[in-house]
Amino acid sequence: MDPGPPTQPYTPLTGYRDIRVIHLLPRGSSDDLACKVEHVSLDANPSYECLSYRWGHEDSGSIILGENAKLALNQNLLDALHFLRQSDTTRVLWADQICINQADDLEKTKQVGLMGEIYQKASRVVAWLGLPNEKTPSTFDFLKSLGGYVFALARNEGFGSPNTAEDNDKLLEAMIEEYPTSLPQWTDVQTFLERDWFSRVWILQEVVLAKSILIQCGDHTLSWVALDVLGSLLIHRPKNDVAPIRDSGEFMLQMAHARVTRRVGAIEQKRSFLSLTALLRDMRARKATDPRDKVYGLLGIALGQSESRLRPDYTKDWPEVYTNTTTSLLAHDKNLSILKLVEVKARMETQIPSWVPDLRSYDHLNLLYQPRLIIRPENLYRSAGNTFTVSQSVGDAKLLAVRGLCIGLIMSVSEPPGNLTGNVALGARVLDGGEWFQFAQGCAKNGLYPPTGEPLIDAFARLRAGDSLGRLGLEHKQRTKPGEYPSPGNLSFSATGDGLLRGDREDIGNLILSNTTRRRLFITDSGHMGLTHRSNRVGDKVYVLLGGDMPFVLRPKNNHFLFRGEAYVHGIMDGEALTGARQNADPSWVPEAGWFEELKGGPMPFETEEVILE
Repeated sequence: MDPGPPTQPYTPLTGYRDIRVIHLLPRGSSDDLACKVEHVSLDANPSYECLSYRWGHEDSGSIILGENAKLALNQNLLDALHFLRQSDTTRVLWADQICINQADDLEKTKQVGLMGEIYQKASRVVAWLGLPNEKTPSTFDFLKSLGGYVFALARNEGFGSPNTAEDNDKLLEAMIEEYPTSLPQWTDVQTFLERDWFSRVWILQEVVLAKSILIQCGDHTLSWVALDVLGSLLIHRPKNDVAPIRDSGEFMLQMAHARVTRRVGAIEQKRSFLSLTALLRDMRARKATDPRDKVYGLLGIALGQSESRLRPDYTKDWPEVYTNTTTSLLAHDKNLSILKLVEVKARMETQIPSWVPDLRSYDHLNLLYQPRLIIRPENLYRSAGNTFTVSQSVGDAKLLAVRGLCIGLIMSVSEPPGNLTGNVALGARVLDGGEWFQFAQGCAKNGLYPPTGEPLIDAFARLRAGDSLGRLGLEHKQRTKPGEYPSPGNLSFSATGDGLLRGDREDIGNLILSNTTRRRLFITDSGHMGLTHRSNRVGDKVYVLLGGDMPFVLRPKNNHFLFRGEAYVHGIMDGEALTGARQNADPSWVPEAGWFEELKGGPMPFETEEVILE
């Protein structure tokens, strides 16, 4: 009998906290994928599992919903449902492509706003990583053995819960000895970690909020606990390890740490690790099919978002979402940290203001300050002391008014030390006696660097490393006191960038590479020298803006400015410009320890300039 034309797959959700779940029918009922759709309220604590998976761009099949409705699905989700379908019992699932009407932006907006709670209330999250390959069984067995070894060792050694730092060191030492880098299985682990699922921006929320997580490839399953162990091991493997595996280990350690911090972390920890600004920074390289999800995929776990006005809204396009996110965070955070996510390029995106980060793209070499991990929050600099941002949207919200101090006009710039085209040796330019040092002589007086009074050679050594040895765990140096830096040795990198920022994280050569690649040295009319992006030029201005921990480069344009990213300016990274401004305003004033605390939220005891960014 002809079943007739397909019916509409969705009926509207009526309750504000209603969601859809599907009852995936067993294999025995039909060869076709089929399910029944149920509307349930989150307030009723329904029982279901959540599916975490990578969306595809094209639909290639369909599932039968209810009596006679069909819904087109992407192939990856179809594969998942075929393997998740049980032989003789119904399985209750939530999967966003099915359970949210993707054609209804208003419903999508409401449902995405509930997704954090949807994952949090699920009995389990099943992370579907795709179809298996010939190495999947042995790779899963290897990872299971790794997790089992750690738990057996902890039990046999009588380690407590939670483990002490000494316990963890012993565990890691034993793991590295038992699972050396020479094992061929590590190549398969690297291939496993390169699966598309690990690249998604949504997975942090899905993993952090889950009660428990099951990893699945075809019929092969693995507890997330094994990946927690893997992350800890990879992050502590020898420093000459293969970089892609090491980086994946860092990301898994991020997720594990975020899970713990969200549950039991102190409030200051949560602010550092789970603020939306920190999450946008640390998840920048993750992918999303919809560019708006680079923001929306993090709102469910971001701390303090109940206080902000940011909510998912799929009726807005990505430029409006990114602009609204930036202005909201400027008001909420009361600092300029979000501006540090702006990638400076020779040609900037024109659909958004110059001060709004384009979260669709990520090239860490375009960012001057590159924080390493979500678990090591660092504020290396405080060029604007403890000041709060004074910002205000102007006109149609594409203009931003901020306040600060002009440090100087860029009068001369060096050539960049290489731009990753060709095999370029950096030593001839950035090391002692090289082209950059000769250029820096232009601001020296009697061999000294006037802003700090230290020998120019010391100032230059500190500048090229961003004055940040402490960030890599080397001997701590106070930035206000000159000191001898270790010799960086030979510096070079290949056309592809292989080896750049890899290997020994405590190597001064890598630190110099990270601070000078795609940078150029500049000198201002005030006698300061600094580092900025290679596309910045003579005529740009350097400012310390209230609420910014680093100086910024601004490009005059009529009566406004274009935002051109951060700068390292030697001699003003710890608030010296503010101290000088106050002394100029009141020559009798003598700075005392802790005077920056006076600047929190109050009027400045010196004149500041309004700057309008477009």
